[in-house]
Amino acid sequence: MPSNDREVFDKLTGDGATAGAEDFSTYALFAHERREWVTHHTVTHGRPPTASEVETWIGNITDYQFDQMRIRAASFFDVAARAYMAEEIEQARQDTLKSAVVREVKAAGNFWRQLFIATVTAIMAPVIIGLIVVAALRSEAFVPSIAGTRDRLQSPPQSSDSR
Repeated sequence: MPSNDREVFDKLTGDGATAGAEDFSTYALFAHERREWVTHHTVTHGRPPTASEVETWIGNITDYQFDQMRIRAASFFDVAARAYMAEEIEQARQDTLKSAVVREVKAAGNFWRQLFIATVTAIMAPVIIGLIVVAALRSEAFVPSIAGTRDRLQSPPQSSDSR
């Protein structure tokens, strides 16, 4: 375990597993916590801590606490980077949205193509429905049904008033 500031700095920046900005942010967080502890010690004991008391405090910091400092530093760095890059991120988001909308409009086809499809659909739908009705009526001649489709369509409706 480190016992002084230099050893803490080497521990936090020497592993090479993390980015330098994250390492330095972690060390800055450590320095802040040390300053807060020194202030608390001065208020509590009426004097600043001695070098040996500072070394003892540093020696009592566990690896878990260093890991928590690193996590908090990464979170601070992330928030700061997002705040700094907010305009660029929003611009990139808008550009992506605009290009997606243009791509969808182009994929949908042009006006004349859609007008042709709508017109053909408007003409063909009644023709197809009519053919289905004619086929149902004509099929009655070849295959009589129990329901009597032709009789129901050709005879006037019976009123329920007849007594």
